[in-house]
Amino acid sequence: MTGAPLLSAKAALRSGIGLSYLLTAAEIESVTSAQLKELVGLPLASKNGVISSDSLPEILQFIKQVDLLAAGPGLSSNKE
Repeated sequence: MTGAPLLSAKAALRSGIGLSYLLTAAEIESVTSAQLKELVGLPLASKNGVISSDSLPEILQFIKQVDLLAAGPGLSSNKE
């Protein structure tokens, strides 16, 4: 689902945040990147369109490079 992640990314961009990344499920990354050209999309390992726990090391490494992280919009409550 691209709705919640895109709404959050649009809000960040409209606030004037500057360089913005959207880390999202690999299955939908190309869709989200195509809708917001000013956004840097980064695909994460996923299963059935849901970010998987396999991508946690990549996320933890990425957050060392940024000043702010918003997490949650569009995340699943699935235990995997």
